[in-house]
Amino acid sequence: MARIRTIKPEFWSSEQVMECQPLTRLLFIGIWNFCDDGGNHPDSEKTIKARVFPGDEISSSSIRRMLDELSSNGLLSFYEHSGKRYLHVCGWEHQRIDKPTFKYPEFVQSLMVSSPPPVGAGTDDNQKPGPVGDSVGESSPNIRTPLDEDSSNPLLGLDLGREGKGNRKGEGEEQDQEHVHRRDAPPDDATLEPQAGANGQEQHAPAQPALADPKPKRNIKTAATDLLDGFDQFYRLYPRRQKRLNAESAWKKLKPDAALRETLLAALANHCLRPDWIKDGGQYIPLPATWLNGRCWEDEILANTEQSHHVDLDKIDHTLGLERQPDGTYRVARP
Repeated sequence: MARIRTIKPEFWSSEQVMECQPLTRLLFIGIWNFCDDGGNHPDSEKTIKARVFPGDEISSSSIRRMLDELSSNGLLSFYEHSGKRYLHVCGWEHQRIDKPTFKYPEFVQSLMVSSPPPVGAGTDDNQKPGPVGDSVGESSPNIRTPLDEDSSNPLLGLDLGREGKGNRKGEGEEQDQEHVHRRDAPPDDATLEPQAGANGQEQHAPAQPALADPKPKRNIKTAATDLLDGFDQFYRLYPRRQKRLNAESAWKKLKPDAALRETLLAALANHCLRPDWIKDGGQYIPLPATWLNGRCWEDEILANTEQSHHVDLDKIDHTLGLERQPDGTYRVARP
């Protein structure tokens, strides 16, 4: 799953970031999009390459060296859980996310492991990872040693930013917060994750009784219900079927449940009998989006609720107070 992240100006002036190669910085930013909301992602060179650099000829060993460079500068940490390796973006707590979701195991200091040896180490040291020629081989002078152990903040106060909203409107819309899936990304992380370590030896999870029972998943989102449920029936019954896209947007914004949908259809049937909807070929019928946005189903239909004053005229004595004349006419009776 990919998420929208934002980058604050302080990122570019961070000493830790500036000590990395330009292509390594780009990889670091790209990893943010594919981390879960805890800043974690599988430590798989092939998966990361396919997601961040899908159209570039960059080897997996180059990705490994760039990940090690980020780790050496205190920007990434590696950890292991249930026999699988993951990476964690250091300082991720600076990302402010309204409704976080978590896909990968939580990072804890006790699970930290060292970086594995690069894939194919010693076979392509002079290989350039990309068209810009940013070599991040073992002899690169820009790869720094790890930070001091007594460093309290590995990112030196670097604020990674806030989860962005893109072009979405409204705070409550989850479309939201909905994850953006890349078509060229692998469907599942596990398909590209190696089952054995780079040295050919099978990796095992550390024997820690406290971690034998993983923590339950936190705030896993359930599948969103169809926001257009019931719209087709409403639109089919509406007498003026124009501007369908606008009507769909109004329906999504309304999010009617089953009870409200029943109320809408019942009110629509009454509105179709209104005189102003029937006359002149229905040219005064509002657009469906206007009817929904204006909550017109709540309007009182006077024609159906108020009784006309001109009723029972045949029961009124129209000769009351009059005198009939010989010629059949009437005049006001004299006192």
